[in-house]
Amino acid sequence: MEENKEKIDGATSVNAEKLSEEELSEVAGGSMKEQNELWQTLLQSSVPSKYGWNGFNMRFYSFERIFSDFGIEISTSEGFLDGGVSNTYRDKETGQFIRHSEVLRFLKTGEKEWR
Repeated sequence: MEENKEKIDGATSVNAEKLSEEELSEVAGGSMKEQNELWQTLLQSSVPSKYGWNGFNMRFYSFERIFSDFGIEISTSEGFLDGGVSNTYRDKETGQFIRHSEVLRFLKTGEKEWR
């Protein structure tokens, strides 16, 4: 009986450490809405041209491939297809998670302000 109580207490403390949806959105981007926002900002940005990308050739590649050249590991989701799992962004050099808003600012300014 005491052993089961310890298991329950341990599981409760693990669950208590999980991020809320709101906290998670601070680390990871949303799904379709933010993907559209990301795409629109990407097309208007001067950053891609510094890495050999343009509005034409970007249309044939995934976000994962394009952002890899920028030093950002990105994992996107389709939202409605996979239960609303959020996008994630990570600086390839530091391993640091990046917020969606920071990625958008990078596309607008060319500065990796999260470093």
